[in-house]
Amino acid sequence: MKTSDDIIDGFDGLLTKEQADRLYSESRSRPVIKEESVTAVYMSDLMSPGAIGILKGLEKEKLNLEDKIYRIFNPVKKNFGNSDSVSRILVLGPEGSTVKVLLGKKLSDAIDSGLFCRGDTVIITNLTIDIRASLLRPTQKTSIKKIAVDDACIKDFSLLSAGMKNIDIVGIAIEAGPVVTLGNSASRKFLSTYITLSDGKTSVNVACTGSSAELASKLPLNSKARIEFCDVRENNGTIEVHAGDLSRIAVV
Repeated sequence: MKTSDDIIDGFDGLLTKEQADRLYSESRSRPVIKEESVTAVYMSDLMSPGAIGILKGLEKEKLNLEDKIYRIFNPVKKNFGNSDSVSRILVLGPEGSTVKVLLGKKLSDAIDSGLFCRGDTVIITNLTIDIRASLLRPTQKTSIKKIAVDDACIKDFSLLSAGMKNIDIVGIAIEAGPVVTLGNSASRKFLSTYITLSDGKTSVNVACTGSSAELASKLPLNSKARIEFCDVRENNGTIEVHAGDLSRIAVV
């Protein structure tokens, strides 16, 4: 039988010692709950049926999380009355076992201004669990800090080949095309544009759609741009990078 210390180790910094002790105590009093449900690390596991009853007791408590960034989404704007609300999702943990963290405007801006990138290890404090949405939400005291860097970004475009998926590249923006709206109905319209990046020796076109097109249109020429979670395809015999709503574009 695992102890509360085993539980807190299993949650990889997500729980305090006091919270782990309570999980351990409640798990012993709930024989129908599988032990692996209690000791799961990430949100996909936390949402397993046996764990929900226990975790409801932690919804109002503050949690801390230390892990590697798996994915950063572009910020999303939503209109509420006369104000614009900006948020973005940060995904932490290894592929296939991740947790989503919702970031409001200030924390979202801090991701870009602080040059947080895919592969960085971060500590995020004072989060709360949202069981219904299956993610972690910030509080007024939430902070994020980078503690390690693991950058696998491609800076040499000669390494690009068709078929690559979910890669990261960085280069200088030397050209930008016009932004156009595509789609065959009001519900299927989306923005599209392209930018050309240079690694100093060669260049590559980046076809951008959705939120990536909106951000690409704002990139200053001669600025260094980083594009995460993009794919490489062949277009009329030429290598081309594609970035969409599931990608992230940022000025380095």
